[in-house]
Amino acid sequence: MASTIDAVRVLATNARSGDDNWFIALTAAGETGWYGPVNAEIGQYVNQVLADTVIGESPTDHHGIHTALRHAAHATAAVASWAVGAVDCAAWDLHGRLVQAPVADLLADSPEQTVPLYASWLGLDASLPTTKATVEQVGRSGWSLTKWGLRRRPEQDVHAEAARLAEATRAVATALGRAAAFDGVFTWDAPTAELVADRIDPANVLWLEDPLPRYDLEPYRLLAGKMPLGGVFKGSWCRMM
Repeated sequence: MASTIDAVRVLATNARSGDDNWFIALTAAGETGWYGPVNAEIGQYVNQVLADTVIGESPTDHHGIHTALRHAAHATAAVASWAVGAVDCAAWDLHGRLVQAPVADLLADSPEQTVPLYASWLGLDASLPTTKATVEQVGRSGWSLTKWGLRRRPEQDVHAEAARLAEATRAVATALGRAAAFDGVFTWDAPTAELVADRIDPANVLWLEDPLPRYDLEPYRLLAGKMPLGGVFKGSWCRMM
């Protein structure tokens, strides 16, 4: 394929206040690859620092694209990691569109035709005693794994809340008979998350998603270092550099 990336656009869409609403678009040979949404800080970093870097690159040379992006990104800027990932994901989408193939076919010689599903119960407060029966019922339903909402009560003492949230992860895992994933639904703050990290048993938690309400990159980095779990992340992030 002789085509090269000829444009990088960063587009903002209308969204509710607080929602991520920026999208990254790469074009080549009349096709467009997309990634998003990301927040304004990431979108602006792509536009101001990274966009020109991939112009002229082959959309199929992912090693070359990623090397160029990392070279252009400022190592000391935390947002750089997420901006590089956003452009990288858009490049994979562009590649797939150019060859009219799913990205999964580009990543593996024999991609799986089916993927395991998991049950996400974010509408329930996993810390309530009344949730136990539901957890046990879902656990018997054959899902490969389950994810549960774990909301902080802002009016409560932070130490008491951290203890309550950590205990909820233990109770859910006990009711299921195996570890589960949890989602903070953007309700925690950094002090709460750090206290939970000190109290949580990693054997009970597959991953912790969206504990913080914003792209607070430094707290996420610290949490990822403290929690020896499958991951601590914001759900819409594609990858880390």
